[in-house]
Formats: sequence, structure tokens, C-alpha cells
Amino acid sequence: MRQDDPAPVVRRAGLGGGYLAVTATCSPSERDLPFGVVSQLARGVWKLPGGLPEVPGLSAILHGTSDPADQAETARLCHRLCTSLIDHAEHTPLLLAVDDVRHSDPASAHFLLQLVRRLDAARIAAVFTDDLSLPAPSLPLRYELLRSQSLRRIGLGPLNREQVADVVVAELGETASHRAGDVYAATGGNRLLLHTLLSDYREHGEPRQAGYGQSFLSCLHRNEPIFLDVVRALAVVGASLPATDLAWLTGQEPEPISQVLAALTGAGLMDEGAFRHEAARLGVLNDMSARERRTLHQRAARLLHDQGRPATTIARHLVRAGQIPDSWPAEVLLEVAEQVAVGEEPSIAVDLLEQSFEQCPHEERRAALQAKLAEAEWKINPSTATRHHTPLYGAVRAGRSASPTASPSSCNSCGRAV
Repeated sequence: MRQDDPAPVVRRAGLGGGYLAVTATCSPSERDLPFGVVSQLARGVWKLPGGLPEVPGLSAILHGTSDPADQAETARLCHRLCTSLIDHAEHTPLLLAVDDVRHSDPASAHFLLQLVRRLDAARIAAVFTDDLSLPAPSLPLRYELLRSQSLRRIGLGPLNREQVADVVVAELGETASHRAGDVYAATGGNRLLLHTLLSDYREHGEPRQAGYGQSFLSCLHRNEPIFLDVVRALAVVGASLPATDLAWLTGQEPEPISQVLAALTGAGLMDEGAFRHEAARLGVLNDMSARERRTLHQRAARLLHDQGRPATTIARHLVRAGQIPDSWPAEVLLEVAEQVAVGEEPSIAVDLLEQSFEQCPHEERRAALQAKLAEAEWKINPSTATRHHTPLYGAVRAGRSASPTASPSSCNSCGRAV
């Protein structure tokens, strides 16, 4: 998973001096854009002194006015561009840096394949960043990069505790050394999170959703959609979950979810499925639409109920969903609410029963729900429970009560026996 930018790799490779750098950033959203990565590189070279000679047929494609006719045409265009770049580098050595190369579009991947095979005979240095723990749509490109004798592999993981402590002192001063432990816990050594968090500390004194939280989100948006799916589910549940549970919540398969969890931990973004700071979790929740949050809360409630988890947790998800699915029978909702009401958070039972009562279209079930609601409210504030007395009394007299034992107790709590 992407840590930050290719600069640390460039430095460790001993490159940069005497080279003119040209960069491109690959994105999942542009994977279907022919020559999208090539376009970024070409525009970078065109801006250099001397520019890049016109490559016949390429300009129209880069400007979106035409597409390659077939694979043969793509191969010819890639060959012409490679030749043009190599010739240009004879006068001006180039450093090409391509970030998240696994997301390159097929046409650009074809070009990069051709270029890598010619690096030995060119004054061109290339840096490619990628996360090898994740699957790559362009397997030939990945295999070629790994086996190429012209390239060497440089691992770039998160910083360790000591390195984080050094950065904290360097950026915030010796007096901030006591923060090093908290900073490492919140960033896992991830370079982007680290520098954003230190900026938050320097300017605001604490991590912020607008700073640290946004940096966390940017790392997710730079990757496949499954990353957002998994992290959003974790944000809604508020706790780490096994891959099988996340698969049920997201509709994805367990195996790729396990890969995502490993990548998130390896990048320092999360700690075995747990958020490193609440600002990151809140940032993810605020990045979701109300409909997305509602759906995940509903699915989480169903999953936890089927697993026999605590009723309070189930009720909290149903309340936060704001809409209880029709698939929840009133009898189950009453059971959950009753279990919650006898605990230490009767207000959650009240919220759940109020929602259930308002959404239930069946008069008999509404009477049972209202009876239980009056009982739950009585435990919090007896004066508010009296508002249910008249409709409950009428329901019992009309024979609409679905719970003969619940209604009398509710009415008795209001001061009148039925």
C-alpha cells in the first residue's frame, strides 16, 4: 500500500542528481483511460528544455480525440515513444517516477514494459512504487519489473519507534519528545500520517479530522474500492472484525479482505483492523453518505444478532441506522429492547422502541411496542411515561394488545391498573 511518495525510494536508490525528474501517479479510477500514465509522463517531458519530439499518432490519443485501433497500433505507438524518450535522454538524462504502478492502464503498462527492456541502453533511470502484497491487474508488467536486471527492489516500510521519535524531535523540538509514543501509536510509522499529525500538533495541539483524518482517507482513496469498503465497515462497527464477518458486511470475498487488512497493517494505517486514532474513524464516517452508514448499521445489527452478541450493541446499531428493516419482527425487537432495558443503558432501549413504534404499520404490534416503550421510559423518567397511558388503555380495551402481560405493567407504572 502506498506510504507517501516515491521520494524516499529515489533517495535510497542514489538517484536525482543530474537527472530531470518526470512523474506520474496511477489511479484505479483511470485504469480504463488509454495511455493515461503515458500522458502524464509525456506532458512532463514536453515541459522540459528542448521538449519531446512529436510522436506520430500519439497527440490525438493523449488529447482524447482518438483511440488506438488495435493492439498492433498500441505496440507501434509505444515503440515510437520509447525511441523518442531514449533519443531525448541522450541530451538530457531523465528520471521517470511512476507511483502505484499496479493501477496503470493497459496501454501505459505496455509502454512501460517496452521501456524497462531498453533501460540498459538508455540514459534513463526509472523508479516504480507498488505494494506487492496486493494483486496487480497487469501481471506481465509486475513480473517484468521484478525480473528485470536493470532494476533493483527496495523495500520501504513504516518508520520504527526510534525513527518516529527522531522525527518528532526534529519537527517539534526536544520539548515534544514525550509525545513520541503517542505519535507512533497514532501513525504506526506511516510517513504521510506522521507528518500530517505533527502538523496538527504544531498548529492545533491535537489530531484533527481535517488534517490527520483527511490524510488517512487519502491513502484509502488512492487504492482499490475494496479498501474503502472494508474500512467503512470497520468504522461503523467500531471494532476489529475477522475477514469472514467483513465479507458478510461488504459483499466481498474473505481472501481479498484478508489481503487488505494485511496491507493496512503493513502500511501502519491500522493495527490489525483497529483504528489507531478516533480522528481517522470519524473521518471515514463523515466521508460516507447517510444511506451507506444506514445500510452498514443495519447489516451489522443483523450480523451481531445472529452471532448472539450483546443486545445493547445490536440496539445501538439499529438506532444509528435510523430505519429498522422490515425483516426485523416486532417480537425480536421487543426481546432486544427488554434485554437492553434491564442493563445500564435504558435510554438505548427507549430510542430503539420509539423507532420501532413509529415505523410499525400493524396496530397490534404497535400496542406491544408502545407498552414496552412506556415501561422503559418509566425507568428513566416516570413523568414522560404517562403520555402512553391513554392509547395503551384504549388498545387493551379494544383487544389490540399483543402482550397481555406487558400492557398492564405499563399501565400500572403510569398509576392506573387495567
